[in-house]
Parts: sequence; C-alpha cells; structure tokens
Amino acid sequence: MTRRVDSQNFTDTGGADRRSVLRAEHLRLTFAQYERGLRVRQIEPIRDLSLELYQGEILAVIGSSGSGKSLLAHAIMGILPYNAAVSGELYFRGEKLTEKIRERVRGRELFLVPQSVTYLDPLLTVEKQIRISLERNPSRKKRYQSIEKLLGRYGLGPEVGRYYPHQLSGGMARKVLLACAMAADADVLIVDEPTPGLDEDSLQDVLDDFARLREEGKSVLMITHDINAALQIADRITVFYEGESVETAYPEDFRENGIRLKHPYSRKLVQALPGGKAPEEEGSVAGCLQQSLRLRAEGIHFHYGDGQEVLRGIDLEVRAGEVVGLIAPSGAGKTTLARILAGYRRPDRGRVVLERFDPALGSWTLEEEINSPEKKRRADASWCPVQMILQHPEKAVDPLRRMQALLEEARGVPKELLEEAGIREEWLERWPQELSGGELQRFCLVRVLNERTRFLICDEMTTMLDAVSRAQLWELVLDYARKHRIGVIVISHDTLLVKQLCTRAVDLSGTGVSSLQLGPLSNTITPTI
Repeated sequence: MTRRVDSQNFTDTGGADRRSVLRAEHLRLTFAQYERGLRVRQIEPIRDLSLELYQGEILAVIGSSGSGKSLLAHAIMGILPYNAAVSGELYFRGEKLTEKIRERVRGRELFLVPQSVTYLDPLLTVEKQIRISLERNPSRKKRYQSIEKLLGRYGLGPEVGRYYPHQLSGGMARKVLLACAMAADADVLIVDEPTPGLDEDSLQDVLDDFARLREEGKSVLMITHDINAALQIADRITVFYEGESVETAYPEDFRENGIRLKHPYSRKLVQALPGGKAPEEEGSVAGCLQQSLRLRAEGIHFHYGDGQEVLRGIDLEVRAGEVVGLIAPSGAGKTTLARILAGYRRPDRGRVVLERFDPALGSWTLEEEINSPEKKRRADASWCPVQMILQHPEKAVDPLRRMQALLEEARGVPKELLEEAGIREEWLERWPQELSGGELQRFCLVRVLNERTRFLICDEMTTMLDAVSRAQLWELVLDYARKHRIGVIVISHDTLLVKQLCTRAVDLSGTGVSSLQLGPLSNTITPTI
C-alpha cells in the first residue's frame, strides 16, 4: 500500500518522494452538436473533474455510465473528436500537457489501453500490432521481448499472433490490447475498462501485472466499473458522477457497506454490488420447466476457416421463463455459441430449434429451425425469436444513423420502457459515437425487449456499466422476462452475478457442457436505489 495523500488539495502528506505524474484540475469538456436548421447545442459530459496520479501508484476511477470516465482518458491522450472543447488544466510530470508534449510521450511514456476492442487495426495481425508497441519501447533491452511470451502471460497460444482481430473473442481481443501495453513498457499506463470479458484467472493475471508495474515505480490510471477489482488493487479510488469527481477515497473506506464514504452515490455503488442482498422469495421461475417453449441446440460443431475448432458436439436446452448462466474461460466459444443460437452463424454440424409443447400429443413439436437456409428466404423472418445483446454495443448499431432511427428499426419502443432503462429524450437525436458505451448499451437492450422476442441472450451485457446502472438494467430484464415468459441466457465471467441471476449455470469448458443447479432466483437484484 502506498502512502496516503490528500487527493482533494493535491498535497503530499507522505514525504517528498511522492511525485505527481498526471494531474487534471477542474477539467471541463463540451461538444457542439448541430441540429436541424443548423442550430448548435452544447453537450457537457464533463463539468468539473479533478484528480491526481502519483508515481508508483494505481489510481482507480469508477462511477456512473456516461459520467465522463472514458472522455477523461481521450482528453489526456488528445484524441477527442473535432467538435470537442476542453477547458481546465492537464499536467504531465509537472508540465502543462500540450500537443507537442503529447506527440513526444504518447505511445512511449504515456500509453492508453482503450475500452473498445475496435481500436485494434482490422488489417494487421496480432503479431504485427504488438511489434509496433515493441518498437516504441524506450528500453533497448526490452524492445526485443518475445511476442510469444507476451501472449503467453495472458494465456494466449503462439498461434494467436497470426490471427486478425475479427478472429478473436471479446476476451482475447482485450488480452491483446493489454499485451500491446506491456510491450510498450510505458511509465504511465491509462487502462479503460481492462477487465470485461476476462475469466477469473485472466483477470488475476492482469491485476498482478498492474501490481508489478507499481513495484517498478510505474503508474496506472485504471478506469473501471469492476469495483471489486479496484478494491483489490488500487491505492486510491476516485468516484465520478454526472460529469464531476465527487470523492477520492481509499479501499478501506468502501468496507462495511461504504459507511465511511462521504458522497451518497459512492455508497450506492457499494450497496449495488452483486451479493449485496439475499433472495427474499422462492424463485419466481420455479415453474419454468412447465413452460410451453424451449430453445434446443443439438450436436453443435463449429470451426473457423483456419481449422481452429471451438465447439464440438454441444447440446443445450433453455426453456421459456428460465434464466440460465453460460460460463467458460475466455476463448472457449461462448460468444460463438450465442451467435449460433441467435442465428447469426450457422454451425458446421447440428442445428438449433425452437420447439413448443403440445399437451394433446404429450410431446414437443418443431416450431422453427433458427438457422436454417430456408428461413433467410421467408418474408416474415426479419425478427428472430432469439435476440442477442452484444458485449460491445458499438458493434451492434449503424454509426451513420441517429438513435431515434435505430429505435424505429425495432418498430418502435414504448416510452415507458425508455424511461425504465434510463434513456433521456435528448439522446434520441444523437449519433452512436456521441454516447458512452453504457448509454449505447441501454438502447441495444430496449430494442430487443420486443413482444416477438421469446429468448434473450445477454453476452457480458453490463460489463461496461457502473454497479448501480448494472443492477437497474438487470432488474428491467428479469422483470420483463417474467411478465412475457422469456427465456434468458446470461453469459458472464462474474460468478457472483451468475449465482444471483440464474437458476442454473452451464459450463462450456472442455468438449461438452455440464449443468450446475444454483437454486431459486431472487426477485430483487439490489436494494432499492
């Protein structure tokens, strides 16, 4: 643990050995948005943001989705869009962070691991992208590190170096971004949501790397929604809310339900963590086995074009009203199976069917084959009964259409559903790139909560959200699923979340699946906020 510092006044209470490496003072960020009639509207995602990162320190930044955490990283790196205006002060090692200094230190002394995996160059292999970071490494000795070793430290085999980004799972792509950061060996590392999509072992490897960097005297600014990871590794934690830094505290202040935290939102984040409230009733899906619809995968085999086999003989069944968890390490094929279940991919062998129970016959009858070639030719096939919410919402929307138009693709979304999801009316006129990842994910969710949806697959749906927003959206999904008898598949590396949401979990490790009964489902995900 590093020495305590007074982060509000930016004064060192631990001695002269504590040097500031990165400082933001009263940062303010606005965007000019042009509306109809060439009217200009100012959007202010960051109103008053201050923080300071010291040498040899890990500072975690947590807070609500859309509060400006990722924009802070972009402002520091100088990669904001053209319509952004920044006021306030940014300092790097005591010098005002000008564009000239940015050009000198960016990618060398100061390195960003972005939130979105789309920052990987789609035209370069993994090996070439890591090589670029190695060539920027200021240490001549470390410049010739083995790429295989860099991949291996995150559990990726040497063959991954030959892959292109589209051949990687979400978790694998995030590991590649981290490998690029380790190759650069920068003194100051900004990591924006480094843990979503990682299994527990990989998550621990990442946190161990950050701890090692701290021991070497390097500094890490970790922007995250994973409060547990922040509490495990950070020296101090800054809380953002509605575009402002409302509190900087120490990990011990978050114990005992956050009783020592000063700001109400900081305490709400702690109270909204999974496991914060025990189930109150027997599962409301206790009768799920009697429901009349089921989604069934039979003998699913799938391999990529390079011969890599990811699914072998997978059998899976989910019934209407069930909430089932799907767990496995990164790269084990969870997202690939989800895409097959939702009809985005077709398996090499096997099939996915929707079946209805016929009481008169006492058996299940075929309602629909999800990914059959004939379905593509049907006029009414524009809406699949199995819908999927992707881990990365930016991949699910057309960047050239405003949010209002994207909602209309779903034949309209009730206003009350938008309100329940926390979607503001002014967001409807924005473009996807003008929303945070969490705000964009809310739109992706309400688009699929449709009366024609019978099964919903949530692939790491809330990893980009803060704990309070995460809890609210899961409440919305489960409440909607109960009312409309929708079957839900939850893909997550968060075992506490899976245990809290699901009646059973399916482990996709190995060559088949195994099912683990978890018990009754809680009616309430979090305390009322």
